[in-house]
Amino acid sequence: HKKWKELAFFTGSILLMVMVQGFIDLATWGSFLHSAITFLDYNIFSGGSATHGTSPFGTYGILLVDQYQEYILIFVLFVIIALQKDKKTLYLCSLIVFYLLIFTLIQHKEYRFILPIITLLVLLAAKGFIKYPQFIRKRNLRKGIYTFFILLTITYSGVMSFSIKSFQPNNQHCLAFQYIGSIPDVDVVATLEGPIYGHPGMSYLQTGVLYKPGYVASIDYYCTQYKASNLFLVIHEKDYFKHEQFITTIFTARGVSLNRTFTGTHDRFDSTVLVFWQPIL
Repeated sequence: HKKWKELAFFTGSILLMVMVQGFIDLATWGSFLHSAITFLDYNIFSGGSATHGTSPFGTYGILLVDQYQEYILIFVLFVIIALQKDKKTLYLCSLIVFYLLIFTLIQHKEYRFILPIITLLVLLAAKGFIKYPQFIRKRNLRKGIYTFFILLTITYSGVMSFSIKSFQPNNQHCLAFQYIGSIPDVDVVATLEGPIYGHPGMSYLQTGVLYKPGYVASIDYYCTQYKASNLFLVIHEKDYFKHEQFITTIFTARGVSLNRTFTGTHDRFDSTVLVFWQPIL
């Protein structure tokens, strides 16, 4: 009886969420569940998200490892401990896996898309940390593992602090924008590595310059749309080599040439930036 009651409560909660979203869409978009249907159609069925750039199937796994780095094994360990002998937590984890699977099927992937489940994973890891003493009953062994965690944290923090002091994050990107800002008669500046929030330097541009953040797939559009403008394109060298044939074909046809190279000091945080220029056609 208790299980059926819990199932009914869960099902009712899901239906209530669907109804609330449906009526909000009806009031704002004019049709019931408009945003959900459009999301599934654009991102999964029609593959429209691919126009913003594509990533391999296992991208989110790599992103999680990259974010947690040395702590990923500890993080996964505590999540597994949290799932032991706890059906409710297991159900919650199945929802997380389902969410991750849906967004993995979408060709265009960004870390921000999986942020909603990161908080849930942190809660699971915290629960595993609380349950941890129950699984390791020997007090001396627990102390040894705790000591290892502390030493790992101190060592990792020290290495990262030293590493960060050896370069300035996104310095080459800022230098590229500073260089473009010093050139008169610039009309349009386009970046080809995604959303604006991860790429600083806009303040160096002169007043009135049109700034267009986009993706590699947008190159031909920018070169065509702004052929009557003095156009500069900023792209990281690693992205250029990844799509070299595609980019070279367009640049050759549009008369785009390499204007300046800013050599990076760090492969990930301060990579080499290329500045291309398309003259007014």
